[in-house]
Amino acid sequence: MYEFERIRELVYSLNVYLDGDKLYVRTVVENLSDNTPYMYWWSNIAVEQKNATRYFVPARSSFVTSYREGGFKVSKVDIPYYNNCDVSDPFHPHDAIDYFFDISSDSKKWIANIEDDGKGLLQYSSDLLYG
Repeated sequence: MYEFERIRELVYSLNVYLDGDKLYVRTVVENLSDNTPYMYWWSNIAVEQKNATRYFVPARSSFVTSYREGGFKVSKVDIPYYNNCDVSDPFHPHDAIDYFFDISSDSKKWIANIEDDGKGLLQYSSDLLYG
């Protein structure tokens, strides 16, 4: 699958394949112009929420975006506890919040959603992406 983004002259492509019970997605962004455009890449994965589910990520802090009072605010906070809430538990958020985990540059970039039986989903990124 691919798309040409006309404003920044970028081509986004997705290569997706299934290997047994594993889904692999490789994303490529190609710059076709002579300019270096600003860009932001966001990946979302949908996971069925179960009571005994936890998120795991190799980070001790996160940038959070909370939406309040007609705007938004970005703060750097310690995790897994923020605002009297265990952010690793998907059933206990107080507000709509985006978490951008501050993963150190010498660590692999991943996040996992694991159920109490040890099964789950792993999202992994190459070292080219910073978040």
